[in-house]
Amino acid sequence: VASRMQKAGYVTGGLGKWHLGAAKPFQPNNRGFDFFFGFRGGGHRYFDVDLNERLHEGYYSALERNGQPEGLDRYLTTALTDEAIGFMERNRDKPFFLYLAYNAPHGPLEAPESYKEKYKHISDTKRRTYAAMVHALDDEVGRVVSTLDRLNLRENTIVYFLSDNGGPEQANSSDNGPLRGGKGEVYEGGIRVPFIVSWPGRILEGSVNDSPVMSIDLMRTSLELAGAPIDEKLEGVNLMPYLEGSKSAAPHEALFWRMENGSDYAVRSGPWKLAKARDRKGVQLYNVEEDIGESNDLASVKPE
Repeated sequence: VASRMQKAGYVTGGLGKWHLGAAKPFQPNNRGFDFFFGFRGGGHRYFDVDLNERLHEGYYSALERNGQPEGLDRYLTTALTDEAIGFMERNRDKPFFLYLAYNAPHGPLEAPESYKEKYKHISDTKRRTYAAMVHALDDEVGRVVSTLDRLNLRENTIVYFLSDNGGPEQANSSDNGPLRGGKGEVYEGGIRVPFIVSWPGRILEGSVNDSPVMSIDLMRTSLELAGAPIDEKLEGVNLMPYLEGSKSAAPHEALFWRMENGSDYAVRSGPWKLAKARDRKGVQLYNVEEDIGESNDLASVKPE
């Protein structure tokens, strides 16, 4: 997406978690990002950096700014917001595309004491820290949006907010509510996530669309809004007609997921979801509109 946005004349920034390859051809600055600050691995500690570790060796490794190692002198969630604000301020007079991948509330569970103090009533120490991390993240997202307001860019900027997967409940005391399963699974607890889009003046405040969509749609949407070149084979749907209300049909006839090299998979079409999961033999069938917790397997009674 970044290289395509560059071709459309956008300045591109990437911040935070990368996890898309550490070898040179796969590094952010070689994948269309004019600016990158963050880490290449799957996670990072929130207060500590070891500048003696190689850039992508682990959670203690140095952060990097455009390929050069850098230390950390504040809470990482705050640092990423500071960098986001700087990027927006530097490019306020240019079209920009910013990918801000906070690692919070990914492990390790670490939060500032001031935030943990707000949740001292929670006896579960994991849950207490998790709540503090989410609260801090919420505040930092607020700083990003406030900056768009301050720079008078809010009505000319589309903002997407989403998680990359459901919570791993045992690992961090997150709670997926009525949803079955969690991170790494094709049950709803692993793949159904919060998704918010905001664009004052274009998308009606408080409006809700219940049609299933997928994160790949964000690339298609952004590229079409930017007037970028689009390959005919590019997947995804431009969501703007659905978000603005000019289209009411479901954007997708079906959505597909695959995990664990294909041993787990799922297909969603309308209310129906077909799933193959490592914890069960055979395929399962659920009506997720009537059975959001995926407790009533209908595969045997609706084989068609």
